[in-house]
Amino acid sequence: NRRAHGRSGAADGRRSGGHSGLSVSRRIATESSGQDGSARAKDANPVEMPDGDGQTMTPLDIARVQAYLRKLFSNNLIRIVPPARKGLSVEFAVGDEVLGTVYKDVEDGEVSYSVTLTILDEDLPDVQAGPEPTARRR
Repeated sequence: NRRAHGRSGAADGRRSGGHSGLSVSRRIATESSGQDGSARAKDANPVEMPDGDGQTMTPLDIARVQAYLRKLFSNNLIRIVPPARKGLSVEFAVGDEVLGTVYKDVEDGEVSYSVTLTILDEDLPDVQAGPEPTARRR
């Protein structure tokens, strides 16, 4: 099985040749500053969980994003998984299947999280393309 332990290989930032991917992003924004404009510590013990922007996701960040996604999709099988070792990405999984990555972005004092869903072409079912939908009048 090419997916040992549910890992597709794409979740750690690598892309196998010949595979196409689809990225779907949803921004999850949070407040990151106190009333006086200073940065507010959300977790006193951040763990080295780098993402694409070099920001560190803390265990609290991971727990909050996981709770949000579970509620949003009504699915308690959703897991946000810290990297197994330094240099790997935080992973988005449903059950044991890793489906993508989660990245933290801090810009102008605003914190957001991006979830990237990676779908390998070989995982897609064979379907016939249907006719283009017609525009509906309002």
